[in-house]
Amino acid sequence: MTRRAAIRVLSLLACTAGLMAFWRSLPAPSDPPQGSRVESFREELALREPARLKSPRYRSEPMIRVGLTESPVRSLTLEISGAYRIQPVGETRVLKRGRSLAATRVTSSETGLVLGSESLPSRQIEIIPEKTAPSVWINDHQYRGRVLLYRRGGNKVLAVNLLPLEQYIASVVDSEMPAAFPVEARRAQAIVARTYAIYQR
Repeated sequence: MTRRAAIRVLSLLACTAGLMAFWRSLPAPSDPPQGSRVESFREELALREPARLKSPRYRSEPMIRVGLTESPVRSLTLEISGAYRIQPVGETRVLKRGRSLAATRVTSSETGLVLGSESLPSRQIEIIPEKTAPSVWINDHQYRGRVLLYRRGGNKVLAVNLLPLEQYIASVVDSEMPAAFPVEARRAQAIVARTYAIYQR
């Protein structure tokens, strides 16, 4: 079972637990006071103090690596919707810098990685957006944080998403459970996803 599939299963369990906790927290039915009838369930919820999701404190927030392809591929499409720089993994020298990057085919060669027609003399590069909002697209999927590209055998490419744990949790919660769900359910799902991510590091 892949990490995404496992998280989906755990998310369903978290959703169920969250919904049960939510219903149990509702007050027992009673006759509404004269002149103030609750017109709908939504209006009743609006009168309640909203729950708040709290993130744990870290001395140093863990970084999470997520594979973006099941295995190395012959090519992939990269797009960056904002300022960025590209560096060799683990180094500070800049190989390429730009304000944005239109959809570009990424392949590999014997000497490194190739972006469109431009060869980069490195077998592993790190794409670093200048802004914190999600801005890197791989094969038409948008990702938060940084993206690492590795040259693999057979002139193939492997893509990995590198991002802080809490950004990863936000992505999982938003993608697996709509914002319209009860906050208690989303909180339960965040706890499950965070625990699973830390365990799998």
